[in-house]
Amino acid sequence: MLVPCALLALGLAARGAESAPPPFQSEPVEVALGDNGGAVTLMVTEAGDYTLDGEPFTGGADNPVEGDGGRTYVLTLADG
Repeated sequence: MLVPCALLALGLAARGAESAPPPFQSEPVEVALGDNGGAVTLMVTEAGDYTLDGEPFTGGADNPVEGDGGRTYVLTLADG
């Protein structure tokens, strides 16, 4: 009787492993900075926030980014 119980336990364990969600993987978002400014790559966090070079990034006038040629850009999130 021990063998059927062990098979049932293995079946339940395998079924539980299938339903586990995959680990979160950060998504890169490349933002072009005009025709001559190059680009920056933001990373989307699991919470839906952004990071730039590993630091939290909110954009806006208080948090500009520097593009190619020393130009400064203000990134603003539009449409959510």
